[in-house]
Amino acid sequence: MKLAGNLEIDNEEGVVRVSVNPKIYSMGVIYCAAHSFTGRNYVLIDGDREIEILVEIKPFDEKENLEELGRVFNNRLLSYQLTEQKRIENAAVKQLILYRALMTNSPDDIIEMQKEKQKIPGKKEEKQSVDKLNLPWEEEPKKAKSGAGKKKAR
Repeated sequence: MKLAGNLEIDNEEGVVRVSVNPKIYSMGVIYCAAHSFTGRNYVLIDGDREIEILVEIKPFDEKENLEELGRVFNNRLLSYQLTEQKRIENAAVKQLILYRALMTNSPDDIIEMQKEKQKIPGKKEEKQSVDKLNLPWEEEPKKAKSGAGKKKAR
């Protein structure tokens, strides 16, 4: 049996035991790291959640380098813990972005935009007579000749 940092390497049994401090790594991170090793290894998690978690890894291939396997597990723990930490740190920003995205497309906003579109000059305004429009290139509309311009005889 050989000890190397937090690794206990047992060449006779063909296992490496990794001692993990649960105050540094969360149980979720430990589970994720251990699960990522299950494709090519047998994995056992044991220990006390308050003091020490022991992860025993036994490779399917007996020729596997046990110390390297344990060190790769340590790297995976660190990687998953960093990912978890960044997820926690960015949760508020992510929530704000999601909130704004959803509010941009809220049903109330869509209804409001539809009402705004209906306020654009509608059919009633379009039915106005062309004679009543003041176009910038024309003079004021001429008044109808109803005798108002003629002098009355007395």
